[in-house]
Amino acid sequence: MVILFSASNQALAYKEFDILIIWNKTGRDIYFLYLSPSGQESWGRDRLNKEVLQDESSTVCDVPQKRYWDLKIVFEDGDSYTWRQIDIDHKVSVTIVPYGAGYRIKQI
Repeated sequence: MVILFSASNQALAYKEFDILIIWNKTGRDIYFLYLSPSGQESWGRDRLNKEVLQDESSTVCDVPQKRYWDLKIVFEDGDSYTWRQIDIDHKVSVTIVPYGAGYRIKQI
């Protein structure tokens, strides 16, 4: 008796990336957005790829499966804000909102 088994490599592959949606609710356009695993020395590439993340819009980022991430945004005038150790475990959405004189992160 011969049993044949066939499976796609993709089906067998371990999921290595998560999708993270970042919402801009700052009232300003974001010109650069950086994500890096917490503890990493460099930011890497701009996740907006020369696009502008307009207020009230979102972008989708593929991120390697890591639990803690650092996020940095830069506005047109050069103002920047950085958040460290964002726990994105089982989160699909991060929203940047005004908070006092600055901004904060809301996670869903």
